Amino acid sequence: MKKTLTAVAILGAFAGSAMADVTVYGRLDTGFMYEHYKWTDSGSPFDVTKDTFSMESGTYSPSRFGIKGSEKISDGLTVGFVYETGISSDTGSGFSGGFNREAQLYMKGKYGTLALGRMGTIMSDSGSYGFAAAAMSPIGSGAGNFQGTGLFGNGESRYYNMALYQTPVMGGVQISAQYGTSENENEFESFNDRYSAL
Repeated sequence: MKKTLTAVAILGAFAGSAMADVTVYGRLDTGFMYEHYKWTDSGSPFDVTKDTFSMESGTYSPSRFGIKGSEKISDGLTVGFVYETGISSDTGSGFSGGFNREAQLYMKGKYGTLALGRMGTIMSDSGSYGFAAAAMSPIGSGAGNFQGTGLFGNGESRYYNMALYQTPVMGGVQISAQYGTSENENEFESFNDRYSAL
């Protein structure tokens, strides 16, 4: 009964804002993976050969479920949100950490976009604002199970506690700037590492 009331309350909240544009979306990527592994050491009798065959989720692009929405507040001003979580399409389970792929609120107007929350870095190709990894690699940073050497990886691609400002496109040029406080509860302590990109 409590779950039903919660679902009705959530739907009622969306229905109460008749002008809001809300989209539920997702992606499922499931495939079979055959892997032949052989490790040899010239001075050791313990050579290892292993063959595995398994069903995997996200072999090329991670499976996910998300909800996003936006509403035009006035001429030239839109507010919105994106909440997206990873899922495992072969088992049906969700990944831990809630909306671990993206959880951001944004405001977009004639002076640009301001976004706050968990989001992909501009140096990745993740989420709403990541673009650099896709431009630098012919296959982006996906295909994690096929990369082997990690040549096309892009390190940490998402951070909590991020702020982003993106200018409008002016003369074919757009500038993006990001700053992130720490991942822990002492996020404003001076000794914490912080993410920044321009």
